[in-house]
Amino acid sequence: MTMTDPIRDNAGGHYWTPNDFKRAKTDHQDALRERQVGGDHYRQHEIQPWDVIDAYDLSFYEGNVLKYLLRRKKDTDRLTDLQKARHYLDKCIDLEEAQP
Repeated sequence: MTMTDPIRDNAGGHYWTPNDFKRAKTDHQDALRERQVGGDHYRQHEIQPWDVIDAYDLSFYEGNVLKYLLRRKKDTDRLTDLQKARHYLDKCIDLEEAQP
């Protein structure tokens, strides 16, 4: 019998919503969520990249891929963010290929 991950495998055809990623938060966590250094490109969305990073237990490199894909700062070069995501993805691939 094969075990499936309902989040990664989309078991049962469930479409994920922001509420699926919400966890019980402390006042301190709420304060962290409300503060962002250098703009509001993450804070303006209901789901923060770090919520998904935590929910999927992503590595540092995987988290950075996600971060660069999700951020959309006004008046910035989207191509640069995509290139940064690809750079981190290349690192992820390199690490996987190095596994015995």
